[in-house]
Amino acid sequence: MDMNIYAPLSLLLLTTTLSSASVNNVDVLKLPDISAWEKKVFSGVTSYELVNVDYRHVLKAVSNQSASGLVRKIEVDLNKTPYMYWSWKVDSILNNIDETIKSGDDYAARVYVVISDDIFFWQTRALSYVWASKQSKGSRWPNAFTDKATMIAVESGEKLVGEWVE
Repeated sequence: MDMNIYAPLSLLLLTTTLSSASVNNVDVLKLPDISAWEKKVFSGVTSYELVNVDYRHVLKAVSNQSASGLVRKIEVDLNKTPYMYWSWKVDSILNNIDETIKSGDDYAARVYVVISDDIFFWQTRALSYVWASKQSKGSRWPNAFTDKATMIAVESGEKLVGEWVE
């Protein structure tokens, strides 16, 4: 199934490093292009491009049986910047999946936040904010592949498909 995902240029995929850096406002996608982002491919390739949709400059992701993403490492002082804001729009959700098991670990959209000090990489922790298909909005569950990541449904189901959700 082809799936289109749109995210404005305030946030898509964010990798953070705990640091004492003074960052108050991080606009991680405010770039003329996405060439500075590292592509991570797990299975198949998702197409990414910057486009204008609904009078917004957004990152469009088109996925067809693929598992890949864009990563940008930045340092954020979580004491000074403890919140993340983004909006997204999807054109469909996935049907007939159990998102809590490996074979169903797929989402209409997701934003990963990876916290690492880059020295002890095995201590890396992650939060994955997802637009779930079946799990209830607000629910949390362990990632099906690792105990070092937690899944959080910030949106769920078909009710808001095709609309911008913040």
